[in-house]
Amino acid sequence: MKKIIIINILLFLSSCSINHKILSNDKYTTKLVNTIFKEHGNAFSVSSTYYTFSTVWFYTSDKIKIYHLNNGKILEKYEFSSQNFLNEVPVKEVFEVNGCMEFDGDGFIYKVNLNNMIYEDELPINLNCFLEKKYKSKFLNRIVSDIKEFQIMKYFPSPAAPE
Repeated sequence: MKKIIIINILLFLSSCSINHKILSNDKYTTKLVNTIFKEHGNAFSVSSTYYTFSTVWFYTSDKIKIYHLNNGKILEKYEFSSQNFLNEVPVKEVFEVNGCMEFDGDGFIYKVNLNNMIYEDELPINLNCFLEKKYKSKFLNRIVSDIKEFQIMKYFPSPAAPE
């Protein structure tokens, strides 16, 4: 009986520790998205309520800069040549991801300042579903393409990580 109680206590403490790490990473991801947005006028992130990993990225005029986070800290930074495509954010077309909505799991955030108008959304989506679809929206297709091309989800456990 004592062993069962000790095992339950250890499982509970382990669960609390993981939840704390996930929440810590989520807070830092949000803070980094807001900081990058203020400095560069755009910011994007993917995360999950199940993992201590997330990724934040943004575009300059000729680069994409990517930050991989773990446990609320920057694990790696990368930058690649990439054309900035943020000349229009088709807000009306974002509804296309509705088929991938789920309220317990993954998330995609974007914030874009375009001509002094701020476009932003936090979409609770299944990232696997999001990455598998082809959209009418050039904006969404480019995001999906960049997530795959630049391995933005490389630290996410499969199947969320693209092959």
